[in-house]
Parts: sequence; C-alpha cells; structure tokens
Amino acid sequence: MFLLITGLTFVLSASGAAAGPPERVEIPDEAFEDFSIPPGACSFPVAFHVVAHDLHTITFFDDQGNPVSEITEGRLVVQMTNADTGTSVVRNVSGPAMFTFADSIRVATGPALFWFFPEELPPGSPGAFFITYGRIVTQRIGATTVTLSQSGTQEDLCATLG
Repeated sequence: MFLLITGLTFVLSASGAAAGPPERVEIPDEAFEDFSIPPGACSFPVAFHVVAHDLHTITFFDDQGNPVSEITEGRLVVQMTNADTGTSVVRNVSGPAMFTFADSIRVATGPALFWFFPEELPPGSPGAFFITYGRIVTQRIGATTVTLSQSGTQEDLCATLG
C-alpha cells in the first residue's frame, strides 16, 4: 500500500487535452486521524500519528472529464511507532507526489513514505516499510506493486523501529 507519497516534484505528461482547469482540494483534518498497520510490512505493528500537515491535491482531467493524474503537495510530518516496543521516530515526508490513473504509475521524488505487505509485492518478496529520499517510480499491476526505477537512498523503517 502506498501511504503518503510526499516530498516530490513532477512534470505532468498526460495524453489528451485537458477538459478544463485542474481541481485543487485541501485535505481535511479528519483525514489525519491516528491509525496503525498490522504486522506484515514489518514483523511488528506500526502506529502512525500525524504531527503536522497542510496538504492538498491537484487533479488533472482528460478531454472527457475523467481524472488522469493527481499531485499531492504540502507539508506532512509523521510519527511512526513500533507498537510492541514503543520505539518511535518522527520524519518529514512533505510533498508533492504524482499518481497517473491510466497506468497506475506513482512517481515520487524527495522523501516519500511507503509500506507494502508481502502479497502486494512480487511473489517471494517480504513486506517492506521505508522512506525513499530521491526518486522512485512504482506501478500497480493487478494486486502487485513493482518498482520500475529508484535513485537516491532509502531508510528501512522496519530496521529503524525494530
């Protein structure tokens, strides 16, 4: 699952002419309630608490009014905690990030937060929970997410919190 893609700069290249201006929507406070993920991405459950946020989305449409891509921009600071041990870190994962709907491609540059359960990755892959600092391009193919390219560094949050 792709949690909060952030810290990114993109060039939008969608096929077809835009039907109208992009639509900008502020992400409301209610979207930032505390939550946790069960073991799978890591061997332990991880609790999330949003420390600071000021995010919005910009959606782009094709000539028939269908959304073709979306950019999430703004500030996002997240506290992540190993729910078994209480070990905690705070990371700034501020955006932008882009998702292209037609081909399920996500592009992130800068800090971007990801977690995946084993069944969301190619067969035989363990789960993963990381922040990438740089650029990463992923594509969702059915129920599987594949990394198409990645540059920069990654912080393995399972190791950090473990």
